[in-house]
Amino acid sequence: MAKTTYKKKEIKTKEWKLKYPLTEEQEAIANSPDPSVMGEAVAGSGKSTTMLEMLSRKMVDFDGKAFLTLFSKSLQEELAPYATPRLSITTKHALGLKLFYANRIKPFVDKNKSRNLIIKDLGFDPSS
Repeated sequence: MAKTTYKKKEIKTKEWKLKYPLTEEQEAIANSPDPSVMGEAVAGSGKSTTMLEMLSRKMVDFDGKAFLTLFSKSLQEELAPYATPRLSITTKHALGLKLFYANRIKPFVDKNKSRNLIIKDLGFDPSS
């Protein structure tokens, strides 16, 4: 079986600066004393901006490292330039894969999962 290697993108880091003032709701989240915050908002409402502003404010008085895990690869790529040695930005899938490899566990990928589910749940083979 051939081994696939992926080239990592070279990412130039950026310093975080707000372009526009935060709304009252965004300020409340950015200034929250709670280390774990969950928010819900529509697309384009400033969730990423609020998250980065909150992290930049909290990192000032924090000596440790922060870990930001996201569901979306596209959001991770958008925020990647703001990562620092103290702030790691990754997707939940990448984190899980790192944990597998760190513990020397080779993840099993069932290449026929969708087909097998269709056979099981719908009772027919889509490939025939």
